Amino acid sequence: MGPSKEELANYFKNNRKYFDELAHHYKQTDPSYYNKYIAPFYSISFISAGEKRTVKPAIAAFAASMVVFIMGIVLFFMVNQKSIDEDVNVSEDEIENEIESDRVKMLDTLSSLKDLGDYEKGIMYYQLGEYNKAEKFLEKVPEGNALYKDAKLKLNEIKKKKKDIR
Repeated sequence: MGPSKEELANYFKNNRKYFDELAHHYKQTDPSYYNKYIAPFYSISFISAGEKRTVKPAIAAFAASMVVFIMGIVLFFMVNQKSIDEDVNVSEDEIENEIESDRVKMLDTLSSLKDLGDYEKGIMYYQLGEYNKAEKFLEKVPEGNALYKDAKLKLNEIKKKKKDIR
């Protein structure tokens, strides 16, 4: 049996990320519990008028880093193609400024990833299928943390997945 209705309401209101992870877990492992206790929270009646749904920070950080990476590749090919097609002489200062700009963008993205907690990093690696890295971060979640219980659930899932892989 999972958390009580009161605990679920508290998680839904104060820790949506944890609530969504619980929902995902129970949807797979105990559909009847999910349908009875968790699914109603996702109905329209439980969403207040001004509430907006947000993207999970780990996914947003990963997506942002991918966008910066792709922009860097496109920019690289555009600069190279431009110099080949137009036989343009680009000064070393201009190239260094572009490289510095790209470096700053990448550092901004990396620093946003550094701001993630161990639980969020563990979930991000879990979602990417990097179970060993996910395990290292999820094991660091302290016992007093509200996400501790879910971290332990994810660690058990990782152990099962590792067994299946072998």
